[in-house]
Amino acid sequence: MPDYDQLSVLYERLQAGEDAERLAASAAALAEMHGRTPPGRGDGRGGRRLLLDLGCGTGAFGRRMALRGYDVVGIDASEGMLRRAVEQGSPAGADILYLRQDITRFELFGTVDAICCLTDTVNHIATEAALRRMLRLCRLYLNPDGVLVFDALTRRHFARRLGNRTIHEVTDDAVLLWCNRFLPKSGRNIADIVVFGRTADGAWTRGDECIVERAYPRRSLERFASDAGFLPPLVLDAVRGGPAGRTAERLFFVCRPDPASTLGQRPPATPPGKAVR
Repeated sequence: MPDYDQLSVLYERLQAGEDAERLAASAAALAEMHGRTPPGRGDGRGGRRLLLDLGCGTGAFGRRMALRGYDVVGIDASEGMLRRAVEQGSPAGADILYLRQDITRFELFGTVDAICCLTDTVNHIATEAALRRMLRLCRLYLNPDGVLVFDALTRRHFARRLGNRTIHEVTDDAVLLWCNRFLPKSGRNIADIVVFGRTADGAWTRGDECIVERAYPRRSLERFASDAGFLPPLVLDAVRGGPAGRTAERLFFVCRPDPASTLGQRPPATPPGKAVR
């Protein structure tokens, strides 16, 4: 997976729109609705519920959840993203820890009460093996009463919304150029991105990223979750709400641990990797 350091300058602006806010609010509501950790019995400080935010970016979703009473562990591979997350601080009374790790190989000291993986982070995982590994780790570190919520863009979105388009975004101090290609046979979406950003002294810098996403079939994602030790997930239309139909462009998967599964065993007490402060 690319580290997206060059995009950290623009990421918050790109994720600050109405759609991003709605996505975060919906995911937060699903985590609260389907998570069953009793009040005051969470793994956070003083019994607060503890959330793992996979692919946390600049931490916007984690801060929203902190305001809802969660302590948060945010994991991302991009040091640039995490630095900006740390600069934003934490809401009063909340603990937020950021770790720089590969989300498909993450390690924690113990369990969490909820896990969220949003803004099509799952689509950025290039191989089935890596995605399956991430889901098994989620099951390993999730409490029996916990819940995993992740979203995924569908093939319909990549083919119809992005396709073979060129997109640009211009602000007073940044410019984004996005050249997109969707490859129907492989289900892969390739975005060649150029970012120009204005520095504090008024100079302009350039950064380049190539981002590859993959359209995973819904049935495959359901199977991967079940194979990882979750009950059959609830699948919802993340844009329109309600059960997902054939025209959905973004899906929510709400996964609860299967009590009969032997995959979710006590996690080892391993170091959590490099903290970014």
